[in-house]
Amino acid sequence: MESTHRFAPPSPPEEEWHGNWLAADPTSDPCARWLSEHADDLLTLASQEQTGDLWVILFDRSQTRHPFGSPALLSVHTRSDPVTRTFGADAHEAPTLALAQRWLTQRGADPARFVFESAAARPVDEPSRDAIARVSEGGDRYDLLEHYSDHVSNHTWTILRDHQAPEEYAVHVDRVLPGNRLQVRERSFADLAAARTWARAGEPLPRPAPRAAAARAHTTTDPRPATSPAVVTVPRGDAPTRTRTR
Repeated sequence: MESTHRFAPPSPPEEEWHGNWLAADPTSDPCARWLSEHADDLLTLASQEQTGDLWVILFDRSQTRHPFGSPALLSVHTRSDPVTRTFGADAHEAPTLALAQRWLTQRGADPARFVFESAAARPVDEPSRDAIARVSEGGDRYDLLEHYSDHVSNHTWTILRDHQAPEEYAVHVDRVLPGNRLQVRERSFADLAAARTWARAGEPLPRPAPRAAAARAHTTTDPRPATSPAVVTVPRGDAPTRTRTR
């Protein structure tokens, strides 16, 4: 997944963020500094803007140096108030496009108004679009339990708990196909152990469910694993902002 659209820190300009402007909370300044310092590795995939707010989905190329386990997508929400001259910045690691969009939607973004860059992977078919929409627009319907990203073969799987389905454990497999086409397939299980076994075994992708049936049925401590390959198990409901130093 390659793009020439590098992320640039949004307005107010960097020198104002760290000069005349004040952080609205204790985490905003470290987050803004991290984004500025790592901008060369951050490629913009999708964005949305309105007065004072910017929502961005980034691809972090540095994560491909850790080929197994680590998510490469980063959701960023920045806001600025010219009256009080304060700014806010939050970032959230996400293993899939759907989860990246969901985090931004929960912070005020309109899921229908994202503008995607030409090099961003786009859903290849209706089942993929449906699976992404159910997660990104589903509010608190899904909890992320585990995820694994392979940046060599360009695929990621996630295990989600679906609070609205009889078989509550949903495995989503996201695969980037040639031509930057994103294929998303899912399979549901009543048992977490079965979902985990299927996801980790690399079973063949399930056939896409008919649209009507699919509609009915159906973040972390440091995401970098100590060993490779690795599965990231999510121990709590929210992932940390990327304010740490790599």
